[in-house]
Amino acid sequence: MPANTATPMSPAIFLMNNASSHLGELCDFLHSQSVNLHQASGISPEQILNDLDKIKPSIILLGLDASENQETFAICDQLKQQKRYRELPLILISDDDSQELILKGYQHGATEVIYPPYYPQAVFQKLTVHQQQQNTTEKLKEKIQDNKNTALAAMKDSSELGKVIQFFENSVLCQNFGELTQRIFQLFKEMELNSAVLVHPKMSITNYFSDDKKFHPIELKLLQQFREVMVSNPSGSRFFTFHQRILAHSKNVTLLVRNCPNDDLQQGRIRDILGAIINGLDQRCGSIQHEQDKLEKNIIIKEVIKITETNIRALHTLSDEHGKKTIAIMDNLSNRLGSGLAILGLSEQQEDFFIQLLDTAMQELVGLQSEEIQIEKNFAEVLTMLNTLTEEL
Repeated sequence: MPANTATPMSPAIFLMNNASSHLGELCDFLHSQSVNLHQASGISPEQILNDLDKIKPSIILLGLDASENQETFAICDQLKQQKRYRELPLILISDDDSQELILKGYQHGATEVIYPPYYPQAVFQKLTVHQQQQNTTEKLKEKIQDNKNTALAAMKDSSELGKVIQFFENSVLCQNFGELTQRIFQLFKEMELNSAVLVHPKMSITNYFSDDKKFHPIELKLLQQFREVMVSNPSGSRFFTFHQRILAHSKNVTLLVRNCPNDDLQQGRIRDILGAIINGLDQRCGSIQHEQDKLEKNIIIKEVIKITETNIRALHTLSDEHGKKTIAIMDNLSNRLGSGLAILGLSEQQEDFFIQLLDTAMQELVGLQSEEIQIEKNFAEVLTMLNTLTEEL
C-alpha cells in the first residue's frame, strides 16, 4: 500500500454508489487515506437524494456501470436540477472507457468522468484537487459576501443610499401626510436639494407642501398640470427635467426638485435616487390614506349607530304609550258597548254580533302592536351588526 503523503481530506464528504463492483479497491484506498467517505444506502435516485440531504457532501462521487447506467444518469439529472447540489463537483467513476459512455456522462452534468485504466492513488489526487478548488470557491464566495456587507454598511452610514434607507425606516412612523413630507424635506435638505410635494391619493383630494412652508401658486399649478399629463398618459416617462428642475410622478405623489445640478452625471444620480424615493412615498401615502378612510368610515358608522339607538328608544317609548292608550280605549269601548246594548234591548243574536266585531277589532290592534315589537327587534339586530362592524374596523 503506498504511503499516505497527501493531506487527509476530512472536511470533504464523498458519497459512494456501492452498487458498482469496480469501486471496491478504490473505496478501500480512500478509507486508508482518512477520507471522510459515506457510502449510499441504496442505488435508486430517491435513496441517493435522501442520503445527500442527510450527509450534505462537498463532492459527489458516483459509480458508472456500462451495462446499467440509466439510473446513474437519472441521479445526475436530478442533482443538476437542484440548486443546493448544482455547483458541487459531480465525478463519475466508469468501468468502461467507451467514448460514447464518457460523453454521455458529461452531457448529464458530470464535472469529470474517470475511466479505466485508473489507479486509486491517482483518483485520490484528482479528488484532492477538486476539494481544494471547492474550498477556494467557498472562500471566494464568503469574501465577496463580506465585501458586499461591508460596502452596504458603509453606504448606510455615510452615503445617500444610507440616508434613503433611513428615510424609509422613519416613514413607517408617520401618521399623516404632513409628517411624511417633513421627513422627505429633511432628507432632501441633507442632500442640499430644495423641493415641494403634491400628495394626491384621490382625484378629488390634493395636499400641497413646500420645504420653505410657503405657498407658491405657480408651483402648485405646475405640479397639478404634470399630474394631469401623467394621468392621461400613464405609459409616458414619470420624470420631466427642465433647467435645474426635476418633476417626478407616481400614483399618489408628484414631486418637484428646484435646484438639481446641471451636470448630467449628478443629475442622473439624483433621478435614480428620486425613483426609489417616490416609490416608497407612493406606498406610504397609499397606506396613510387607507388608514384615514377607515377612520372616517368608523366615525360615520358610530354616528349612524348613535342615531339608530336614539330612534329605537323613541320608537320603544312611543310603542309602549300607544299600547297603553289602545288598551284603555278598547276597555272603555267594551264597557260602553255593554251598557249600550243593555239599553237598546237587542236580541241575544244581535248582541253576539256586535261583541264579535269588537273582538275582531281588538285582535287587529294586538297584531299591529306585535308588528311594532318585531320592528324594534329588527332595528336591534341592525344595531348589533353595526357595532360588530365598528369593532372590526
